[in-house]
Amino acid sequence: MTRLLMAILMLAGHIGAGERAHARAICRATRDPMERAVLVVIAWSETRFARRGHDGTPAFGIVDWVRTHRGHRPSIARAARVALHALRYIRRVRCPGAGWGVTLGRYHHGNGLHDGGCYEDRLSRRQVEMLWGVRARLSP
Repeated sequence: MTRLLMAILMLAGHIGAGERAHARAICRATRDPMERAVLVVIAWSETRFARRGHDGTPAFGIVDWVRTHRGHRPSIARAARVALHALRYIRRVRCPGAGWGVTLGRYHHGNGLHDGGCYEDRLSRRQVEMLWGVRARLSP
């Protein structure tokens, strides 16, 4: 978890309660270093680790899930698992064979029932740049 906190520190500039909660949730959700790095980048780019005064976006930006569950606000740990499930679904089913740029593009465009949305955009390109910096911090 120390490496994960260092990666978060690189993005956030400090480690507070929200960052620690996200780190614990990410560690519990997956052991895969790449998936952990992706979740760190999503937590930062979607909600800045749920810092006080944010716009109310749920942890890991799982807006579609909250909408389909009638406004239920999941814990950070539950949101990490939901986000990971969505990312795996996008990579395996929605956009098979896609790289992380396309996967992240589809993730933040929403994972609705239409077949479109498997494309990289400016935000997902920036997230991929961040991803490689985070991934380097997680490597032994």
